[in-house]
Amino acid sequence: MAFTGATFVVFFAVTALTQGFFLPKKVCYESYGCFKQTFGLFQKLPQSPAEIGTTFHLFTRQNKQTAQNLDDTTEGTLKASNFRNSRRTIFVVHGFLENINNRWVKPMKDALLEKENCNVILVDWSKGASNPFNYLQAAGNTRLVGRQISVLIKFLISYGNNAPGSADRFYIVGFSLGAQTAGYAGSYLKARYNLMLDRITGLDPAGLGFNLVTDEFRLDKTDATFVDIIHTDANLVGTFRAVGDADFYPNGGKDQPGCRAEKGIVGKIACDHMRAPTYYIASVKGLCSWKAYPCDSYQLFQQGKCKQCTRGCSAMGYNADWHMTGKFYLKTNSQEPFCDIPLVKN
Repeated sequence: MAFTGATFVVFFAVTALTQGFFLPKKVCYESYGCFKQTFGLFQKLPQSPAEIGTTFHLFTRQNKQTAQNLDDTTEGTLKASNFRNSRRTIFVVHGFLENINNRWVKPMKDALLEKENCNVILVDWSKGASNPFNYLQAAGNTRLVGRQISVLIKFLISYGNNAPGSADRFYIVGFSLGAQTAGYAGSYLKARYNLMLDRITGLDPAGLGFNLVTDEFRLDKTDATFVDIIHTDANLVGTFRAVGDADFYPNGGKDQPGCRAEKGIVGKIACDHMRAPTYYIASVKGLCSWKAYPCDSYQLFQQGKCKQCTRGCSAMGYNADWHMTGKFYLKTNSQEPFCDIPLVKN
């Protein structure tokens, strides 16, 4: 799972108090630059690349099930792979206590490859996200992993088959802490290389450790040409903040239908949080329309004041309309694939 429920919240508070005052002020890691501790930032500074152990696993339609491993320095390995700059490249980034073998990661990869002829790169940073008692360290590690992704993107653009490539062919989908990682990747790509990511989709971005920080330390709409967010557990481990160009709040962004039937607090929280990648996979497969209505609040939406698409509606997920910005609301049902419930016009 992406976290440990109520116990996880307790550990977050304890580590913030006991460890936050004893952090180093700065660390530097080779080609990835330096990281400074900022006042008010509870996250710990990132561990070293060796400790985090980030690996990149390439899948294409030529190798759907067997990964080709890439890095950001070995040109021969890249040239021998099935990577092509002529295709769109989609990075998929997991969250806390996860790895690329988690239940949603490979189904998302398979759905994307079925949908389009693309390069899919699964980012495994599980060594840096695996300590259930040190969420703050995992949150801090997202800063380095984001930079590693951006350095790899520059390497792919420069040396990949059909080089040179273009940054507008790169798209990152991140879940929970992976969404915050995507934000760091986009901001560093822009700051260091003057390149802009095409798109970031944040799947219930992690809120703990990110809700009260400035844009520099969290995913926001300046990190790519288009940033869309799906909020499913906004009142607990996610965030209510509208941080993208388009923010989607299915069922108000919390308490997803069917999750109350889960046993225990951990099961209920995990269920809400995990709906974000589930909804996104369904959007890639085209299983649901995911028609979302622009509205200023969920309360107004529930009152039936936003049933018309006078400002234009957008699909949630893979087919989100880049021309539509703001907050969007929809209702879903309680059984897979959890399709949206059509609204009856007044």
